[in-house]
Amino acid sequence: MPKRAMGPFPWVITAIVAFVVLDAALVYFALSPPQQQAPADSGSALETSLPSTTATPVPAVTATPSASPAASTAPTPTPTAGTSLKTGTSTPTPTPTPGAAAGYITDFSSALVGYRATPGSCAGTSTSTATDSVLQRTSDGGATWTTVSPTNIRVRQVERLVAVDDAHVDVLGRYGTACTLSDISSYTSGEFWQVYPDRTATFPN
Repeated sequence: MPKRAMGPFPWVITAIVAFVVLDAALVYFALSPPQQQAPADSGSALETSLPSTTATPVPAVTATPSASPAASTAPTPTPTAGTSLKTGTSTPTPTPTPGAAAGYITDFSSALVGYRATPGSCAGTSTSTATDSVLQRTSDGGATWTTVSPTNIRVRQVERLVAVDDAHVDVLGRYGTACTLSDISSYTSGEFWQVYPDRTATFPN
């Protein structure tokens, strides 16, 4: 009896077996947990990535003491008249009162108005007026003076004079032939004068 030729059946079985084996392998690998790599040492990596730095020492600064100022050898100024030793500036010399010329008895009632009188004397004769006192008034601070001697009273000697205000002036003086001491006053800027014997004892100082 002749042998029966074999068909493709054996190859089919082989293919099925290979497919099953391959599928089992794929399932195995799919279900197996993945292997984890050990984490790299972050510290080591950071140290590796960062460049190394070396501290540079800062040189210390040493303060150099300043030189002491040399002692002054300037001579001490010698004080002179009219100069202030403390400030070195000129000290103004006191200015005499305007119109207070030598030989006059003077008083000002304001910066501009004032009166003055020559002392006069009772030593002369009773008829000569050469030594009589002369009374004057200024209205410009002593730049110019106008004679205001009384014409009705002969004032022979003046001892004191007080300018009460611009129009009122009191004079303690001696008048007349007998050189009688009395208060002699004017309330009209020297235009008119009057004798006040009762005020002589209380004449302003």
